[in-house]
Amino acid sequence: MKKIELSADEIQVIKEQLNGEFGAFTATPRQQQLIMGVTDKALALADELNAYDDVGEDLIQWYYDKYLEQENANAQ
Repeated sequence: MKKIELSADEIQVIKEQLNGEFGAFTATPRQQQLIMGVTDKALALADELNAYDDVGEDLIQWYYDKYLEQENANAQ
């Protein structure tokens, strides 16, 4: 698996979305741009890992969880 890299802005927008601070119709253009970029990365990883069954109902949550797992493993 390739290293998951997220910018500070991407992490912020992921947290905002997961906290319900914006939705598809209430996102700013910047939030839309960032979350679409994250979505593209998440889809690429799910495809690489053939993990569509593991994704569940929230692709962004799955991707962020993978990122956190990676960061925790690197911290040890």
